Amino acid sequence: MLEKWIRGSSPPLEADSDAARSGVCPAAEKPGAAPPIEIERALDNLGGDQELFRDVLAMFVKTFPKKLEELREACTKVDSQKLADLAHSLKGSASNICAEPTRRLAVRMEELVKHGEALAAVSLLSDLEASFEQLREFSAAISPPA
Repeated sequence: MLEKWIRGSSPPLEADSDAARSGVCPAAEKPGAAPPIEIERALDNLGGDQELFRDVLAMFVKTFPKKLEELREACTKVDSQKLADLAHSLKGSASNICAEPTRRLAVRMEELVKHGEALAAVSLLSDLEASFEQLREFSAAISPPA
């Protein structure tokens, strides 16, 4: 499936899911859409280790819901410091796996909070949730069934 996105020397990641076998990335079904991760860069960062890539992505996907819950709580309380801290943490985590769309959302949220626009930052929560869903679907598509 990833061969569609990667044009390098690494062999494509294999998965046993229908989406992976069909070459369809759920997050990239729209024409011109890209996967939610810069795969080639992520693999380069991990020395081309595809299994490690899957593991790191799976760990991110596993921990993301807790981060979203903490963000929701900080948004409800309009806790600017907590929002900034969580956005900063999410920015780093997304950078580690080269999830550029998610990283950009976290950067934007952090900037808004730092400029005293916490309510505007709160409006990005639904975008972060959608970004997570794309990452979750992408992870499921490239991972063999358990």
